[in-house]
Amino acid sequence: MKEKIIIIGAGLAGLYAAYLLQNEDFDVIILEARDRVGGRTFTQNGIDLGGQWISSLHHRAMKICKQFNINFHQQFDHGKTVRYFNKQREELDGSTKPDVINNLTPYLDIFEKLINSENFFTTQKSLDQISFKEWCDKNIPNKNIYNTFMYNFQLLTCADADEVSMFFWLYLLKQGNGYSALTGIRNGAQEFVIDSGAQMLAHSLAQEVNIIFNSEVYEVCRQDNNYQVITKDQQIYTADKVICALPLQLIPQISWNGSIEEDRLNFYQSFKMGSVSKVVIEYEKAFWRDKGYSAQIISDTPPVRLAYDACKKDCNAIVTFIPNDIGYTDKEITTQLAFLLNNNEATKPIHIHRKKWAEDKYSGGCYFSIPMLNMLSKNHHYLTSNSHEIYFIGTETAKEWMGYMEGALESSERVIMQLK
Repeated sequence: MKEKIIIIGAGLAGLYAAYLLQNEDFDVIILEARDRVGGRTFTQNGIDLGGQWISSLHHRAMKICKQFNINFHQQFDHGKTVRYFNKQREELDGSTKPDVINNLTPYLDIFEKLINSENFFTTQKSLDQISFKEWCDKNIPNKNIYNTFMYNFQLLTCADADEVSMFFWLYLLKQGNGYSALTGIRNGAQEFVIDSGAQMLAHSLAQEVNIIFNSEVYEVCRQDNNYQVITKDQQIYTADKVICALPLQLIPQISWNGSIEEDRLNFYQSFKMGSVSKVVIEYEKAFWRDKGYSAQIISDTPPVRLAYDACKKDCNAIVTFIPNDIGYTDKEITTQLAFLLNNNEATKPIHIHRKKWAEDKYSGGCYFSIPMLNMLSKNHHYLTSNSHEIYFIGTETAKEWMGYMEGALESSERVIMQLK
């Protein structure tokens, strides 16, 4: 008889794990609380309102694209980038970097040395006790360099620098091939865009697996040699093993009835999801391209902190990121874009697509969840280890590219090895 596995969550990690397990001849069911697949990937009418980019460095994502004939294209980066810091607007071409970027190098070298140190989790654990902001306060006297790191920290984590440890910052860099790869386009994390939207990865995998929608799990009980998984509508499913593919901070919301160690649950509960809104502004034409701009914007002033060209076939758009969205209006966003791009056409959108991830019940935010200070270094083994026959996957548990779609896929491959 086939071994039966229940996966909680039909995000990219849960879907890919189910797909791989079926190929290994397991009997797999996914229970998904939403009425859709994809988790933090969410595409509407070809517009990505969640996870968006893949990279040549993301070997698993590239493999799935090839396997399911999913087409992608290079992120547009031709033309001038606009940088707005300290109330100063700069236009930079592809070969020009502001002096402050060049001056980051000594600090990037320090980060590189720390993340490559032997026995990272042991030798650098003292840095888990201080925040990233505290470390920068003590070590970066130059105001412009300091502000640049504060900006990059917020845009990479969508979290506050005084609430997240320096250790986690290094861990993030270590996971993502370093600072340049995380922040870059070509040969970086923002290299390619999927033509039909990133959720196509999830849709393609979903065609191959068994999913029960609108099935929010609220209780898991261990019964002799198996588990009962109970949904809010009182449906009961029995399995030999359970794989939990939820964002870590949501796991303690399920009643586990002693099936999971208290220390593990306390660790997961210490995680807080980043807070960001993604706003895609659609226009009649790509006026910025006509004026020689790439639409890449880097700004230390809200609402728009980061922007990229998001044009696809029959769609001219700019994607913007708004961390800690306090309810900025469409007018505030488009007015700022008009100023930054020096073009009043930015105030004349034909459609605005918006997703405030902090209001999403089953994600609780975006891009990923982050542990409190002094939690990761001493509890990191709970990211990848199982609790009896309950296993944990998801981008936060990845050993590579944590926080990215690639990280979700990596975690799925890891759990297959654990189950074999």
